[in-house]
Amino acid sequence: KAPYAQDLQPQYWILFDPVFFDFFYYLSNAFASAIDMDGLDRSGNRYAMGDETASVDDAIHWGGPEPVEMAYKMLSSFVALGFPPQDIVPYDDRIFPFAETLRNKAALFVLAHEYAHIIRGDMDNRASHQAPWQAEINADIFGFRMSNSVLTMEGTPAKVRKAGINLFFCGLLLVELARRALDKGEKQRVADLMPQQAPSAADSHPEAVSRLCLLDDEFSQHFPPDQ
Repeated sequence: KAPYAQDLQPQYWILFDPVFFDFFYYLSNAFASAIDMDGLDRSGNRYAMGDETASVDDAIHWGGPEPVEMAYKMLSSFVALGFPPQDIVPYDDRIFPFAETLRNKAALFVLAHEYAHIIRGDMDNRASHQAPWQAEINADIFGFRMSNSVLTMEGTPAKVRKAGINLFFCGLLLVELARRALDKGEKQRVADLMPQQAPSAADSHPEAVSRLCLLDDEFSQHFPPDQ
């Protein structure tokens, strides 16, 4: 061991499972397919002409069967078989830029979350002074603040800065719902994922729905309701 080794900063690697990116690739495409691109063009043109009442809500296929079917096939394949679906319905090519934007923002948050663990010292070999689940919550909030700062510098509007976070946690929620449905053999709802008691000191990761609710609160503290 070199005499100066103790003065060197530790090096960390943040590695992403390829299946993780495969899953969010298909999930982002399923999300984006819920948007009527022709309707979105019309709303964008109206907004560009000064019509502030134009809304993307008019271009969303609320309750449309196609995106739901895509998401179901994707979950069935990934959760049950462990690999991407083979017979996915062809997409409208125009959704891909939007889907890629969602994925990039989700990856930015995940990277910021993991980097937050390093900055906060959660990766030290020494025993942490806080429960593992609390370290995850703190990394979520710190990661949101870092990713929000990056998106602010890029000029990303406040309305879409949380889009990647929403995609990421919606993905976790879908996986949790699918796993519980398989374990219990019955339908599951998002409400079924709400924790019924406070986490114990031994819990590693809080439920995704709890983490998303806390980030919603953090987001609302940074931006007024009209944003």
